[in-house]
Amino acid sequence: MASPTLLQNRNFRRLLSADAISHAGTQITLVALPLTAVVALRAGALDTGLLNAAQQAAFLLIGLPAGVWVDRLRRRPILVAADLARAALLLTLPVAWWLGVLTLPHLYVVAFGLSAATVFFDVAYRSFLPTLLEKDQLIGGNGAIESVAGLSRVAGPGVGGWTVQLVGGPVALLADVFSYLASALCLRKIDAREALEDRTAERRGLWSEIREGLAFVLRDPALRATATSAAISNFCTSAIAVLQVLFLIRTVGVSPGLYGMLLTAGAVGGLLGAVTSGRLAGRIGQARLVWLAPAVCTPFALLIPLTSAGWGLSWFVVATLMTATGGVLYNVAQASYRQAITPDHLLGRVTASTRFIAWGVMPFGATAGGLLGELYGTRGGLWGLVLAQLLSLAPLLLSPLRRMRNF
Repeated sequence: MASPTLLQNRNFRRLLSADAISHAGTQITLVALPLTAVVALRAGALDTGLLNAAQQAAFLLIGLPAGVWVDRLRRRPILVAADLARAALLLTLPVAWWLGVLTLPHLYVVAFGLSAATVFFDVAYRSFLPTLLEKDQLIGGNGAIESVAGLSRVAGPGVGGWTVQLVGGPVALLADVFSYLASALCLRKIDAREALEDRTAERRGLWSEIREGLAFVLRDPALRATATSAAISNFCTSAIAVLQVLFLIRTVGVSPGLYGMLLTAGAVGGLLGAVTSGRLAGRIGQARLVWLAPAVCTPFALLIPLTSAGWGLSWFVVATLMTATGGVLYNVAQASYRQAITPDHLLGRVTASTRFIAWGVMPFGATAGGLLGELYGTRGGLWGLVLAQLLSLAPLLLSPLRRMRNF
């Protein structure tokens, strides 16, 4: 019997709906949380860097064990629990603000808690997808997920910026609380059967299972190259994100509402990458897309430090649009390859190992961004970081991917 198409697959539609709803709320948080620190609590560059580091620290600290636990347990309940945990954590911020007791340390604690829940959600989410789809549907499924998420991201930053300007950052976070609750409800309705017994038949010690996942990634030349490239890029991107909000708000002089609107360019670029990923992979090859998309789009980041008031904001818009397009094209191609070649009993650990390598550097990048901003100013720090980001192309261009059309 032929497998149902993506839109006919009821469980995939529910997963897609959950992701779209939570993404919409998360985009508001991505704007509201740093603006709460910068505008409401008068945070400096180093304070903002520490906040971003807290948002990403869990990928480094618990990313690898999370992969083992995701492989040992059913993935749908993990997704639901992660959504509920994130809703509860975020709710403490507006409550503290209304009580007049909100502080930067409180923001740091909530940011770390959010990152811990997100680690489990992201590892389980990518590992759960092959349970719902056939392998030949993974490119389409990942592309659909990125497309729907991209639509959410188009409106999210703009809405987040103006909401912060109208009601303040802490109150704006309530939108994400409700989005996580709605996402959890959609996920609870998925009724796909997970063959847990197939994944727990040969359970061993925690570190032995972690090593198995890492070894799978490091043995495969394509996985190794993509993880290394992503690590370099994410280090720089994390640092840029720290300086970006300070640069635009304080150096260039944009309002919180306009700041959110400017970030929408990245959402449009992500949507563009998502809707064209399947067609481009078919035309130029999946393996070729992995290195060609970053090679074409990453250099546009050099336009960010040129940003100034008025028409000078167009430099930021073009840079954000193009780098986001390339990032999504890259992510769809490499994630689909990883899901297709990895056995189900290893998928959680391989996903976690890849993210540990690629995302574990982000707290260090955020801290480095804050320090660069303190030492050289926001514009000077951005110049150093966008130049360093070009180094992320080297692992891809020197890997076997350069000689391949498809995996």
